[in-house]
Amino acid sequence: MKTVKITYKTFEIVAVHNPKNSSQDIDGLYKHDSSQIVIKSTLSAEEKTRVLLHEITHALDTAFDIGLNETRVEKLAQAYATLFKDNPQLMHDLIDCKFEFDEEVPVFKPKQKPKVAVAATARKRKTLPTKRRKS
Repeated sequence: MKTVKITYKTFEIVAVHNPKNSSQDIDGLYKHDSSQIVIKSTLSAEEKTRVLLHEITHALDTAFDIGLNETRVEKLAQAYATLFKDNPQLMHDLIDCKFEFDEEVPVFKPKQKPKVAVAATARKRKTLPTKRRKS
């Protein structure tokens, strides 16, 4: 049995032939009350991964009260899917805290403004008194 722990709750990942949410035919479903993530069993392995990340994003949204709408859930899930696919070692490095670097890179320092500009802004402006018009 596959599971995923999200904060204090462990969700069972279940594959079924035809998951349903009311009358809709869907690829996956996040069930908070029954602690399940349901995925359509007939999907390809890549589609199952995409749907699992989508449903995990829903679970994280609920657990951390983020307030994502469906479009943002899908975009965030797709972003993570792409990140992990393009960087297969990343998850292992994150888990093992393997982020040591060969050499230190100097921290970016913003360029200083030219001295002329600094001097110009530092000058006090003198204003002439304005004349009042007689009414």
